[in-house]
Amino acid sequence: MDTWIDDVDMEGGLNLVLNPSFELLEDGRLIGWNVPEGMCRPDEGERRTGRRSLRFENKDPTNYKLVVQPLKLIPGRRYASVAWVKTLDVQGEGAGICVEWKDEEGNWLGGVYPKCLSGTSEEWKPVGTIFKLPVEVNGKRVASAQLVLYMRRGTTGVAWFDDVQVREMIEPNLKAMLIDPPYRGIIKAGEPRDIELELKVGSKGSLEIRLDREMIGSAEVERDTERLRLHLPALKEGGHRLTLILLDGEGEQIGYDSISLHARSAEWFDRATYIDGRGRLIVEGKPFFPIGVYLGPTEEEHLRRLAGAGFNTILCYGYGSGSDPLGYMDRAHRFGLKVIYSVKDFFDEKGDELVERYVRMLKGHPALLAWYTNDELGLEWIPKLKERYDLVRSLDPNHPTYQALCRPAEFEEYFETSDVIGPDPYPIPRHPVSMVAEWIDKAREAMRGIKPIWAILQVFSWRVYSGHREDRDPTYEEERCMTYLALIHGAKGVLYYSYYDLFTIDRKSGLKASEELFRSRFGNLRRLAEELNRIAPLILFGEPVELEFESSGDLHLKAMRYNGSLFVMVANAGESRSELRIKLPDGFTGGEVRDLEGKARGEVENGVFSDSLEPLECVTY
Repeated sequence: MDTWIDDVDMEGGLNLVLNPSFELLEDGRLIGWNVPEGMCRPDEGERRTGRRSLRFENKDPTNYKLVVQPLKLIPGRRYASVAWVKTLDVQGEGAGICVEWKDEEGNWLGGVYPKCLSGTSEEWKPVGTIFKLPVEVNGKRVASAQLVLYMRRGTTGVAWFDDVQVREMIEPNLKAMLIDPPYRGIIKAGEPRDIELELKVGSKGSLEIRLDREMIGSAEVERDTERLRLHLPALKEGGHRLTLILLDGEGEQIGYDSISLHARSAEWFDRATYIDGRGRLIVEGKPFFPIGVYLGPTEEEHLRRLAGAGFNTILCYGYGSGSDPLGYMDRAHRFGLKVIYSVKDFFDEKGDELVERYVRMLKGHPALLAWYTNDELGLEWIPKLKERYDLVRSLDPNHPTYQALCRPAEFEEYFETSDVIGPDPYPIPRHPVSMVAEWIDKAREAMRGIKPIWAILQVFSWRVYSGHREDRDPTYEEERCMTYLALIHGAKGVLYYSYYDLFTIDRKSGLKASEELFRSRFGNLRRLAEELNRIAPLILFGEPVELEFESSGDLHLKAMRYNGSLFVMVANAGESRSELRIKLPDGFTGGEVRDLEGKARGEVENGVFSDSLEPLECVTY
């Protein structure tokens, strides 16, 4: 999928790479590049443009050297990184390009690592991505960045690099996003209502607003991001288009955008699966909290086990194009399980055709909950993801789409590519569990608080993928704390990754989990699902309450009124015991406080509730 290169050509600014085609030499050395001796040299025999390219050869898989150039990038902005690569007998994970960033002390904070090129390529091929440079990572400010050309660890062979680019992606003069109504521009037919837009304006000017070609308003806008409220008349059932035209002082058009609106009947809201104004999934007219798991095998044995443990949702990577999709859906329905159906892999030349086939086949199946359209694809895929989102919702207006995302600094860029996002922080054992809270907060901010978050939480050991013995399973206490943190910070659904990894210790060596280890791992998962089923009504129906509280550690808190009672969820994400003091609302002056198990907790004195929480302890009072 090289169409993203066209977007770089159209939207990219000046190339920020010095000596991008390796034409400039001084005393035989490449200007601007830090090149490892003995492995790299200018090559006039192979070139894409100009007189030469950079030849990179590695014969020893234990060698790991980098070609580096410092970059002057501005945090918070979007960039494209591209290198044209040609390979000869490249064995291993391949040759390619990456961009990394560091803090003020020069410590690595992160990077983007596009898929590299292996084997032998007859033609030059682009390797790269579009990315957003974060302002900070884990509380540390991004201070510098560098461009790297390399072969990944353990890779051997010959690669040539040419026409390397890092370019800032230029934003359009006018960008409009619909904030209210929050779900797909859907409103009730026959009812007038206000709507709210978020505008990103690149140049000051006058805005003309048209509904189905009829002028309905105008506004003066500054160069900034701002909100605009409009009043719409009652619309007849069907599709409508809101058009915004930005004019300069001379009346010349300098910006344009449009938004689709869909007026639905009252009957549609009774039968469709959709997201309501509170970010809740509505299924058959009732709020539904997905308690799900990523799945591999779909035989009855596994579906029966998951349904019996209290799960209501499954997402299987193998479907897609797995054999007998209707049989899979029927089995899930038989066990009362809803399916997030995966079409994430259909991005080749026949991808749209396959998506249409499966959506038309399954959109009426009672087990269908949502469509899974993206699994961590980078920013270079945004144009295609927008097209895919538009295709799926046009074919099936009655089910939402869902995607997994793994780069918090870029979450905002995916706002228009799905209905629900799933941040997937997997912290254990390299990061604290509070990483979950940070990612959920960033996701909610990126989605403007209007698109729901279904958190994807870790129950696997990183050793399954890395092969490193020090990568361990998360403990039950860590898994439970991550779950609480996701809920406290606003998740409207939870999926655990992954059921199939519970059967494995190390994929690289083929080491499988013993029956005893699987039972232990799945036992933890069952306990999580059981507790989620008890908490879900609070999330779905509780009314939020703001409470003043003090703590001696890293405590996270969410309070709700439900069925006339006050409930407070608290998680201690810290490594030490923490003291909690909550100022209760008027009317709560004394009495006993209990957890969900009915156990008395803490004490109330003079309208203040006090308790202690051990490291990773979580309580719903």
